[in-house]
Amino acid sequence: MHRAPAISFSVTRSRWQLRATLVLGLSGLAAAASFVYAQTDFGWRALLSLAVVPVVIGVALSAWWNAPRGILRWDGQQWTWSGLSAPQACRASLLMDFQSLLLVSLTTQTKQSVCLWLEAGADLAAWLALRRAIVSGHSMTSIDVDRAQQQVGGGGA
Repeated sequence: MHRAPAISFSVTRSRWQLRATLVLGLSGLAAAASFVYAQTDFGWRALLSLAVVPVVIGVALSAWWNAPRGILRWDGQQWTWSGLSAPQACRASLLMDFQSLLLVSLTTQTKQSVCLWLEAGADLAAWLALRRAIVSGHSMTSIDVDRAQQQVGGGGA
């Protein structure tokens, strides 16, 4: 089996994450406003719902603003992430794949973990190489697990 070629990919804040945060936040605000409008009296529940939604939106926007940024590198053998205090080797796990958007979990040898939203950019060739490296690494892991299970199961037969 051939390994994916080496790739270096710049990770920035996810535009998709920002759009999703804004859409869900505005939907939550509309729901809170509908709840308040339906109330016969403006009590503590209405005040609480109007106060909590903007706070939650602010926390989500803060998480987006402080999202990890750095360079994700695949050298053909291992992943390296520069978004930590010092560049470290890590294991990349594919969590979700939406073709032009990936959710990837990176775990260092010290068990430090970070989730990254990776998006296709203007450089389609780099994006396809990155997807190939992540998906091939993910499928090789599942193949290795399948082989190990077959060896354990086959040894008893």
